[in-house]
Amino acid sequence: MGASINSLVDVLDQWNSVSENENIIVDLSRITFVHPFFILPICVLISEQDDRIVEILSNSRIYSYLQTVLFPSGFDAVQTENWKDALIRYSRKSYMPVCKIPSAATTAGIREDLLTTFEIYKKKLSKYINCLILAGKEPCWRCKFQVCYLPVSTIQPI
Repeated sequence: MGASINSLVDVLDQWNSVSENENIIVDLSRITFVHPFFILPICVLISEQDDRIVEILSNSRIYSYLQTVLFPSGFDAVQTENWKDALIRYSRKSYMPVCKIPSAATTAGIREDLLTTFEIYKKKLSKYINCLILAGKEPCWRCKFQVCYLPVSTIQPI
C-alpha cells in the first residue's frame, strides 16, 4: 500500500503541473497491479476533469480488471435500473466496482441502501482483505493474492 500512496502523490504532483488549458493523457500502461488507494482518487480526478481527458492508456495485464471495476466512470446506482441486481455479480468477488455514492437529499434512500450493500459485501470480503494485509510482499498462502507494486504512472499534457 505504501507504494500505491507514493505513486498517487507522484500522479497528483504531475496532475497539478498540467496547465488548465492543456488536455490530459492518463497513462497507466506501466502499472502491473491496481490498488484501490491508487485508482479511486484517479477516478475522482478524471470525473472532475472529464472534458480535458483525451485518452486513458492501460496494458493487457490490468485492462480487464479496470473494465470489471468500471474504471473510470464507476457504478452509478441512481442511473442504473435494478442496481442491486447489477451489484450481485460482485458479491462473491474479492473486489467491488468503483461506485458513485449519491449525496443529494433526494437520493438518501439509495445512498443508505448502497452503503448497506457495501457493508454486507465487506463482511464477505474481510477474509480476503486480512490475507492481503498479512501477505506482505509474498503471495498469501490462503488466497494466493499478490500485494501490489506500482510503478509511477504518467500523466502528460498533449
